[in-house]
Amino acid sequence: MEQPSRKRGPALPVRPGILFKVRRVFGLADSPRAWYEHLLRTLKSKGWTPSRVDGALFYKWSPDGAWEGVMLTHVDDILVTGGSSAIASFEEIGKELGFGSIEKSKFTFCGKNLRKHPSEITVDMHKYHRNLQIPVVSREAREDLGRALNQKELRELRALNGSLQWLVAQLRCDVAFQLCEVQVAKPTVATLLKACSLARDLKGDPDFVLTFRHTNWLEGGLVAVSDAALDNVNSDGSVEEPKLFSQSCYCVLLGGPELVNGKRSVFNVLDFSFRSHKLQRVCRSSHGAETFGVEESLDAAELVRAMVAEARGIDILAPGAHYTVCAVPLTVVTDAKDTFDRVSKDTGFGAQKSLVLTLALLRQLLRRPLTSIRWTDTANMFVDAGTKAMDCSHLRRVLCSGTWSIEYNTEFVKQKVKSRKEPPALLEGGEQLPGEELKAEHRELRRYLENFGSKPGWHWIGSAPKQDHRWQVPAGKEPKRMEVLTFCGSPLASDPEFGPEVANPELAGVNLNHWEKEVTGEGRNWGITHFDNVAAAFLVVFQSVTLEGWSDIMAFVQDAQSTVVGFVYFLLLIVFGAFFLVNVILAIIWDVFLSVPRLRGQQMV
Repeated sequence: MEQPSRKRGPALPVRPGILFKVRRVFGLADSPRAWYEHLLRTLKSKGWTPSRVDGALFYKWSPDGAWEGVMLTHVDDILVTGGSSAIASFEEIGKELGFGSIEKSKFTFCGKNLRKHPSEITVDMHKYHRNLQIPVVSREAREDLGRALNQKELRELRALNGSLQWLVAQLRCDVAFQLCEVQVAKPTVATLLKACSLARDLKGDPDFVLTFRHTNWLEGGLVAVSDAALDNVNSDGSVEEPKLFSQSCYCVLLGGPELVNGKRSVFNVLDFSFRSHKLQRVCRSSHGAETFGVEESLDAAELVRAMVAEARGIDILAPGAHYTVCAVPLTVVTDAKDTFDRVSKDTGFGAQKSLVLTLALLRQLLRRPLTSIRWTDTANMFVDAGTKAMDCSHLRRVLCSGTWSIEYNTEFVKQKVKSRKEPPALLEGGEQLPGEELKAEHRELRRYLENFGSKPGWHWIGSAPKQDHRWQVPAGKEPKRMEVLTFCGSPLASDPEFGPEVANPELAGVNLNHWEKEVTGEGRNWGITHFDNVAAAFLVVFQSVTLEGWSDIMAFVQDAQSTVVGFVYFLLLIVFGAFFLVNVILAIIWDVFLSVPRLRGQQMV
């Protein structure tokens, strides 16, 4: 073997003919595999058994086959729960592997905050919500929503999609359809704005918490809830016309015997058992879309069924395990009556022959022990929010409460029946209405008021016609409308004709009666970013010179004044302030520090 030349790498301080074996070290491609093999050997030596379904899952069994503990690993992060023997074994493993720290009852695992309470465990991601980085889309880019993204914007979209994907996969499955719609759409300015809107909504709702309660899972089972929407998305996953593909969503619930039997009961949802996705096959009818959705939900539920069976101590690889795992009851729920009838009854396959094989497969799977399908009312279905753009409050309420019922229950109905309002009573003769009656001589005022219906927007009350304390239009003049002032960092840019909502679409979700809350909120830096006084201006300049969020402040100034003014001002401020002035100050300080030893030496001499 010859040593590499200095052009290819450093020379090794050994004589020729010596062969080296490089061990696996951190940073090499095989280091993760080396760590897993080391962890696997250590756990096996301490009595832990790896799962047959998931290689990162381990169980600890007692000599008589009783369940003692379970361990979940994610690289070098380990989550463990169980009895005293499992905890003692875990501490021994920590001494051998050299754990950096061990936290109990309240800690963060893979970005999720886990809290153990006396009767439940809560999971949230408050910090992750608040730390979402939302890119700023310039006003010029908003003018062409169909334009393809440039390289910078494309990187921002991919980074934002990655952050949202992790959040949805770990916790926020209630917005899975919105994220799926963004991820598969074409990378245009409209897609970037939609992703920013979704991130802004999630950032404003960081209090979403999933609660895991005690359920009798040893005697209970699984419920797979499935729903699908026909022709809801097109070939690239977006919702623009034409729509050819269907969207499906399923959720697998783990609960007690009451839940499996259709009664109201508590359940727990697993992060990998909720999915909203586009069906790969084109469906010719709602019956076809619902049937394919039931097939995929049953397939996902079989995986969870194997894991639950293994946790109960069943050998899922033993001969006949295909029926052994059926000791865990499984119920599939759909709101499609035709799919339920075709699958549960041998009454033919219908006119759509392309579904024959799928229906035959479902009938065969449902003939196994403790495997069934049930129908529920559409108003009782909660996963339909994962198939179409709709209000997700019902889905969010069911997931957060952790309670549901297959049977129709008014507690879980999406739209409650409102009581019919009584019609207003007619005024009796002689009763006077408040205010002044519009008479014939007030025709100009009547015309002015009727004009509100054709020209919506904000109107200045002082611009209305007034004479002798009665409203009228001045001769030769049209009623004027108030133009709302633009505040630095606020979305209140006004349109002189139709009001501020037309000038800025972001105002669609803003309460204009309390706009100061929008300006003084977290998204606007709590109202301290402005140039209204000297102190605030110095604070803004200091923050910009430190290069902390200066681009957002520049965008605020450009919205409030003009694009050119904001660009020129911050260009000069960053170049001369951050790059030149700061370096000059650091050089002066460094020169003073260097002169101190010389002065001390002269004093000693």
